[in-house]
This record gives sequence, C-alpha cells and structure tokens, in this order.
Amino acid sequence: MELKAAKEQLTNMVPYRALAGFFSKADTKAEWNSVKRMTAYIEKINRDVVLLPYTLGSGGKLAKEMYFQPDWIKMIQDNTVSILGWIQFEKVKWLQNNNPEVPGLVYKLAPMDEKDAQAESCEEALGGDTGTSGGKRCIYTGAGCAQAVRCGSFYSMVICYE
Repeated sequence: MELKAAKEQLTNMVPYRALAGFFSKADTKAEWNSVKRMTAYIEKINRDVVLLPYTLGSGGKLAKEMYFQPDWIKMIQDNTVSILGWIQFEKVKWLQNNNPEVPGLVYKLAPMDEKDAQAESCEEALGGDTGTSGGKRCIYTGAGCAQAVRCGSFYSMVICYE
C-alpha cells in the first residue's frame, strides 16, 4: 500500500510542477492546493497565455491523462541531442554538487556503450508487439515503429506515439 500512496503523490505533484515555469507569464497565481483548479488554470494558460508542452485530462490519481502538443513533440524531436546533452550536463552538475567527497566524479561517469544504445525496432526495445499499423512513430527519431530504429549514445529507449 505504501508504493501506491507514493505513486499517487507523484502523480498529484509532478505534472503540475513541471509546468510551473510557464506560470510566471500569467497575470494570476496558481492555486496549488486544488487539482481541479490547477487543471482549469493550466487550460487557461494554454489557451490564453502560452502553448504548454502538455495539458492534463480529467482522470484522477493513477489514471491521470496527459495530452502532448504536436508542436512541442516536433521541437523535442528536432532538438533531442541538445536537450539530452543539457539534461546530462545538469545531472553531472547535480551529482558533483551533492557528492563533493567524490573527486572527479564527472570522469567516473562513462558514456553509455554504443552497443548498449542500439535497438533493432520499437518492438524489441519495448519487449512486445507495438503494432505495425496505426501510424505509431518513435518520439525521438520520428521513424515508424515497424522500421529499424537506431538510438544514439544519449538515449537507449524508444517511446512510440500515435
């Protein structure tokens, strides 16, 4: 039961907090203590202020839905290498700052072996049948899930979307 409670707390906080950087452009403040008001606030920001990367559906707790904007998906696909490089840099910076007793930590973190970073297809990477029809595409490369996908050294998983 503890794991379920932890998952519910994550789904109650993370999707909203991840969008908090966009809220500074609004002229009203977010009401963090109400899920319904936050969902309505996010819709208002997305409609009136700035196009958000995603909006939230009406599902609650572990059935929460996220709707990603096609323009943001394209931007992420076009800039994947830069984004993942920035994430890797921030991760190393955080690790070094929070582990000062480990000198040269950045040199101890080896990049992923190129052999480990390859996937034959989405089916192989996801360990099951993803379906070869329906227009599913790899979120990183844009390749069809039925096509061979080669993931670069920065990432080793394939996420498909329709």
